[in-house]
Amino acid sequence: MLYRSKNEFHIKYVDFASVLIFIILTSSTFIIVNIYIVMNNLYQTDSVLLHNFLENDIDTSDLYKNLEKEIDFVPRNLLTFNIYGKTFSLPRDKAFYGTIEEDRTSPLYRYGGKWYPPVMQWTPTLKIIRDIIHEKTGVDVNHVVVNRYKNGKDHIGYHHDKTRDFYPGAPVCTLSLGGTRSFYLKEQESKSLIKMKLHDNSLFILGEDTNKKFKHSIIKTTSDCEPRISLTFRKIATKRTKTGQVVEYSNIV
Repeated sequence: MLYRSKNEFHIKYVDFASVLIFIILTSSTFIIVNIYIVMNNLYQTDSVLLHNFLENDIDTSDLYKNLEKEIDFVPRNLLTFNIYGKTFSLPRDKAFYGTIEEDRTSPLYRYGGKWYPPVMQWTPTLKIIRDIIHEKTGVDVNHVVVNRYKNGKDHIGYHHDKTRDFYPGAPVCTLSLGGTRSFYLKEQESKSLIKMKLHDNSLFILGEDTNKKFKHSIIKTTSDCEPRISLTFRKIATKRTKTGQVVEYSNIV
């Protein structure tokens, strides 16, 4: 169900009865999910939020605990950013995993920093989740960014996902585990907001058009928040060789 309050959109997925048309367009590599919802006029997006995504027999609390044991997060002081000449540490924990080939070539996602930590090989838990996402959505991925939000102060500012390293048209799949956080999409032109709750075991698929037209954010909050881990899966075309050479998609095809 979609309704509007002031300049803010709230999306609540009660059940699929609230969806007018659900179309799955299949290409050779991806399944793109399109949802059409009525609110005065037809509202169209190439993105979707799916609650209770993983199977009922999978305990998400066990997945969270396993990830806490398996993931080697990069120290925050090594991932910094500058604002008006001042340097700040990243306000969340971060790690990078993916498919490392036999020749030690790995996917490289250049998200905007100056230093990109080496990608590590999939952990057992990440591999299980990756395979379920592929099985249930058809989306093929080779890279994941793991973000851990310890409390309400941990956040990520408004941004577009940088796509120069993506396979053309590749969607982004983010699975939430642990505490619930509010997720905002801000339209570039109108500044209207779409607000949704990312609960434990929810999957948000961000499409190419939505990423172009909207910035997205997990904002700070003073409310009590349980720790949250987000797993953002992508299909990355750019490669980094074992010697550090960057091979871009245009040089592969």
